[in-house]
Amino acid sequence: MTTQSTRIAILTLLSVGVIACDGVTADSTTSTGGSTTIEAAASSVVGPTEVAIYWGYYGDAEHTDRVEWQGQVDVTDGAARIINTFGFDMDDKVTATSSSSVFFASGTRNDAAGIYMLVDPREPSATLNIRTASTAQVRIRLADLDCRPHIAERGVDGHALIVQKACGPFGDDGPSLDVQFIVQPTSPNQRLEATFTVPDGSLELTRRMGFELGDRAHESDGTVHMVSQEDMDAIQVTAYTETIDRASDREICVTVNKRRVCETMRETVCNEYDAVFPTATVTVRGACPTNDDLVDVLTGNFYPDSHKYPDPHKYPDPHKYPDPHKYPDPHK
Repeated sequence: MTTQSTRIAILTLLSVGVIACDGVTADSTTSTGGSTTIEAAASSVVGPTEVAIYWGYYGDAEHTDRVEWQGQVDVTDGAARIINTFGFDMDDKVTATSSSSVFFASGTRNDAAGIYMLVDPREPSATLNIRTASTAQVRIRLADLDCRPHIAERGVDGHALIVQKACGPFGDDGPSLDVQFIVQPTSPNQRLEATFTVPDGSLELTRRMGFELGDRAHESDGTVHMVSQEDMDAIQVTAYTETIDRASDREICVTVNKRRVCETMRETVCNEYDAVFPTATVTVRGACPTNDDLVDVLTGNFYPDSHKYPDPHKYPDPHKYPDPHKYPDPHK
């Protein structure tokens, strides 16, 4: 059984609160001849990777002349297929010319267009080679590609080709929030079974507090199960919304002895409330993220405009970011 000093200790713990284009690195840019190299930190390739390739105008002028883009993507030591396009007009086209080559032709004015590709590496050296009539040839090692937009400029007129791994702006699992659950039985010597879920999202168990012999907590398919005996116990989880869209409406649910209580993500951020059951009270304590963008998304103050973004579930078009102070200029 937990002593009074242990209870105080638990509460104290709870309250503490590349582009390889022959010659540019991600931190320093150089050019050699007609090609560019942007190298990111190397990482292992574990399987097929979704890649976003897009092109268009990223300057400040309200009106620009139409620019024609024509190019080809070739994958060495791997295969590629087209998943989706965005910003395409009737005259734009993209065609897979082989299992490892894609041809595209597109026109842009004050906007961007692009394609999503699934690249399946056969070797760790799998590389994308992107050639257009208007930019330097771009050579990208798939193992080096990350979520940052890597840019091949098209002269000095504000047009550019951008390549990156297709990541969500808050990671592949979407916006997330650290949440603590403090389980206090109504009367001593009770065995409680509790389940914690985020419908249409997931939970990751990150910490157990106050656990003794017989107390258990485990994670299964994004759900956390907990058994608490006799006294107060607590766990900490990371709650993932999976998508940006309606992230603030995602619910965090607590089930004790088949009775469920849910509250939205917006009511959990920087907040604490009690889910009261006949046999226990579960205190839910949501963290206060230091990332203002994350707070905005989780509280419903910011949604990406699906008409301006290539795919609101993926990394959005850098030119269409709603706030340049929150979503930095990809040129910097």
